[in-house]
Amino acid sequence: MKGLSQENLAKSIKISRPSLAQIELGNRTVDIREFQRLSMALEFSLDDFVSKEFFANLDLEAKVETKSKKATERISVPSLQINKFKNVLLYILERCAGKPNIGETVLYKLLYFSDFNNYELYEEHLTGAKFRKLPYGPVPQKFDNIVLQMKTGKEL
Repeated sequence: MKGLSQENLAKSIKISRPSLAQIELGNRTVDIREFQRLSMALEFSLDDFVSKEFFANLDLEAKVETKSKKATERISVPSLQINKFKNVLLYILERCAGKPNIGETVLYKLLYFSDFNNYELYEEHLTGAKFRKLPYGPVPQKFDNIVLQMKTGKEL
């Protein structure tokens, strides 16, 4: 209701985001210091919180807010952007060139994590590549075709 993200709330009460998620799920208890910082961050009184009226008033406020705000559902479907994929692949190859511990599996993982991290930070796909799950990690689905295309076009 306050518009805070888990990350911001966790920082303000000086705990990690996973710990906050565990508290929300009911899998972790809150000590008194955390509870006090939580009350300051969310601007509620501990005295009011332990009273019966706190939850009664909270439900009314929540119902009023849900009527005024419309929830929009965002669905992000990745679409392969071949030029971006090629550029990311070339960048990774340039940075990792000649290193003995970099093989095909590591390359796949670097491609996956670059796409995943970009999505996590900016909520949009970097390359739009779809990955399939294999025993040693994710693999881009059209990797072989793109590499073959790059070899024939003398880009690689």
